Amino acid sequence: ERLLSGSGNGNLLRRDRWWQWWRAQSATYILQPNARTLSEIQRRAKEHLSGPPPVPGSQCAAAHVRHGDKALESQVRPFADFAEAVESLVGAAENKDAAQHQSLFVSTEDPEVIQAARAWGASKGVDILY
Repeated sequence: ERLLSGSGNGNLLRRDRWWQWWRAQSATYILQPNARTLSEIQRRAKEHLSGPPPVPGSQCAAAHVRHGDKALESQVRPFADFAEAVESLVGAAENKDAAQHQSLFVSTEDPEVIQAARAWGASKGVDILY
């Protein structure tokens, strides 16, 4: 009863806002993954995520290259534009020791972008994660 009294004396919820507590409780319960769901997430991560994990203390940038439905709205940018931006970030790095080992996480729906990123990474000594 004290939880919902709403008298302003340190109680957590106002009586007219009880539904917020129930919404939070139900969302927490509904969105909590069970063991089977967690197992499936791990399986899919192993299957679909690729590349070595970032080296602790190294530089890691991320780029989302949209080539799907974005092409309907505007001109899409090639991966080379993103690579150029990553090179400028590395050049501007304050910690030059961290710049010795770099990683780029690429998120895209276009397999050709992954191929271009892997080729670019191999030529520049950058680990490509996707």
